[in-house]
Amino acid sequence: MNAANPRDLSALRGGLTGLRPPPAAAAPSPIPAQPDPAPDHAPGDRPAREDRPRPRRRTPKVAAPSASTSGKRPVQVYLAATTKEAMERAANGAGVTLTEWLLDTFDRLDGELQDHFAPPAPRRSSLPPRTRVVRARSEASSSVQLRLTDEELEVLDGRAEELGVPSRSAFLARVVELGLSAD
Repeated sequence: MNAANPRDLSALRGGLTGLRPPPAAAAPSPIPAQPDPAPDHAPGDRPAREDRPRPRRRTPKVAAPSASTSGKRPVQVYLAATTKEAMERAANGAGVTLTEWLLDTFDRLDGELQDHFAPPAPRRSSLPPRTRVVRARSEASSSVQLRLTDEELEVLDGRAEELGVPSRSAFLARVVELGLSAD
């Protein structure tokens, strides 16, 4: 190795010359420099406002539409794989999206949901009530993404809380199951 340049490896193994490109020479400028035009004002005077170059204004970057501006938010619902397939068939058969099918099903079943979400039996002791599990998962689950507005989410979440369901996903999954069994 060359002591002057530790990156020069030409002295190793029989000379590795040619592997490193020669240093770049300053390339001549293709456009000759133009002399500055003579200023229209005296050397100590400032040019008139219209003669001065204006500073460049940066245009603000436009942010991607957020959930609040686009109106709909993605919501995940975890369903059993067979339930998801049945929901997709039902929505395709009706010619609607999965979100529209779920909202139509909720509209249809809203009056009878309290029958399917009975409150837990009161405890005899002073222990706080346990969060009850709506259903046990016996098969693999899959997720479905729904696009819901804030108003729709507020109604669905309020109804789930009113019925004592532990999560939004569990509530919506049960609504899907009830809607499929009703069809």
